Amino acid sequence: MLDVQLADETTFALADALAERGIPHVFWTAHSEIDFPQLVRQKVLTKLAHWSALIAFIERLVAVPRTRTH
Repeated sequence: MLDVQLADETTFALADALAERGIPHVFWTAHSEIDFPQLVRQKVLTKLAHWSALIAFIERLVAVPRTRTH
């Protein structure tokens, strides 16, 4: 899970390196495509998302089947 901007640098190069190695990743950010057009080609979840959306997104990234408990 990467934020787009850390201090005064972006993490797009790191995301590209992860993708080249087949390592799943997602940007979790308050920024939008307007701020960073590079986000258009990335998996993005906004920081305002509910925690259940974050969990579901990560499960899809790593292909973990969701089990239900009652």
